[in-house]
Amino acid sequence: SGEVEGEDYRFVSTSEFDAMVERGEFIEWATIGGHRYGTTVASVQALAAEGKVCVLDVDVQGAIAARSDLRPYCVWVAPPSFGALRERLTERGTESEEEISRRVLRAREEIEFSLTTRCFDKVIVNDDFDAASRELREAVLEALAPSA
Repeated sequence: SGEVEGEDYRFVSTSEFDAMVERGEFIEWATIGGHRYGTTVASVQALAAEGKVCVLDVDVQGAIAARSDLRPYCVWVAPPSFGALRERLTERGTESEEEISRRVLRAREEIEFSLTTRCFDKVIVNDDFDAASRELREAVLEALAPSA
């Protein structure tokens, strides 16, 4: 697939990955299609040290982990309603009804959690994709702007 060790990914053995999980080195990790993927705190810190901005797409647990080790600007992109979320997931046609129900339930839990914590700097309701995209871009640019 054209991925280069040390450039696109850092490939490690299963035992090393397990050890990294145990040491808490990941902001977030998951098993997808039988393969394990993760974003390390060190990789984000290395980009920051180079003056680069790292954009991560993480769930609530990833946002919490980032908050504990980094200084992120966290944005929550929420569906306009749970009905709209279910409809969007169904229209994709990529998941079973059981998986869709599980994702909607998880979204309910994550939204409830996000409302009871101060985990996110900004919440954007994705009712209109173009408007939500503009709002996200503006929020990121504002967060990156030097303080007056």
